[in-house]
Amino acid sequence: MADNKKKSYPLVVVAVFVIILLFVAFYMMGNENSWFSIKQIIGVIVAAAVSGVITVLLLHQQDETQKEMMLSQREGEAARDKDVKIYSNKIAAFSSFNKSVWIDGLDDADRAVDNIENIRKQLYSKVILYLDAEEIRAVNAIIPKERNSGFTRVLSGIIDILNKNAQKNLSAKDKDDSQSEDNRNAEDYKTACQELWESLSTWSSFFDRPLVNEGSESVEETAQVPSHSLKVKAWHFSEWDTSQLDSLERGLNELSLVEYGEYWRTKLVKEVQKGDLVFLFRGSKKYSGAFIAKGWRVFQYDDQRMVEEMVSDGIERVLPEGKSAIKDPSVEAVLEKYDIFGSYKNDDSTSCANVVCERLCYIREGVDNPNTTYRKTISRYYEGYAVKLLEEFRKKETSKETLAKIDALFIS
Repeated sequence: MADNKKKSYPLVVVAVFVIILLFVAFYMMGNENSWFSIKQIIGVIVAAAVSGVITVLLLHQQDETQKEMMLSQREGEAARDKDVKIYSNKIAAFSSFNKSVWIDGLDDADRAVDNIENIRKQLYSKVILYLDAEEIRAVNAIIPKERNSGFTRVLSGIIDILNKNAQKNLSAKDKDDSQSEDNRNAEDYKTACQELWESLSTWSSFFDRPLVNEGSESVEETAQVPSHSLKVKAWHFSEWDTSQLDSLERGLNELSLVEYGEYWRTKLVKEVQKGDLVFLFRGSKKYSGAFIAKGWRVFQYDDQRMVEEMVSDGIERVLPEGKSAIKDPSVEAVLEKYDIFGSYKNDDSTSCANVVCERLCYIREGVDNPNTTYRKTISRYYEGYAVKLLEEFRKKETSKETLAKIDALFIS
């Protein structure tokens, strides 16, 4: 459109110039007493020509200015759209990080080691692209600074850095967040990334020992390396209510939990290996028993209230393979025994997961917990705590056979 206008300007000027000449010529031809002289005609022609040239130049300049303004506006809109897209991607990356590590990384020392790999993956797959060298070094300093305050403080420190980054306004974004070679010291950024990568490989060492709150016993005391090492992994398992103890006393040696739309507890149950040591926590800082895991069984419930049983190697099925109707009398009788909390009766339940075990020690009233309290339904248990807790059960145990089984758990 603009090019067509540009081409029409000279034609308009020429047309006006010709009309003026024709007007003068006809006027002179029709009027013998014309006072026009040749000089006057030439003056009129020169004036018309100069006016035409000036008009063309002004129109051309106006057109160029308009084109530059339109181009600048389009470039500004494109840059703005790019900034908004980058900013939106950054917020999405930060939100993904917050959701992933915050859900899986609550303040439990036992789960901390398991979540280090997740933090490393999240940081390097998305988040680090939107941080500058100073912010990366701030993240790198979080673990040494907050490790004694608990894993939640560690995550809070990282997320605080991300939130401050996200609050930068869009107008300053090109300078602060684009991470282009022109807007940051590339070598410094590369160095910061390498430092963080090296630190991430050692982060788990901060959580090999349990985290304690400031003001409590020292880290050295709490995390003192046990004089004996266990041959197996130790687990913490919380009873939901006394139905668990009643079931154990009826002879069903299975520790049970229920899921309502989640899956992480069931996943951890499936990670329990044959021979692992499982401690049953009954609340009030008491542990009621120590068990040797034999495997696991899971009842998976769907929206149509069908149930499917899954078992680990060596565990005998109690339901037919495939899906069965919960309301089937024979199926319901099995679930009544093994789903000890009766979750199969609740339409919102999605699974019941049991650790099948062999009883090592059991005291209904429980023994005092000499360690930091773990709050999750199921989680890995720090080895140093497991050794201390076994000693508490040993004090209550009189059976030589049981004492021999306890001794067999340690590396001689």
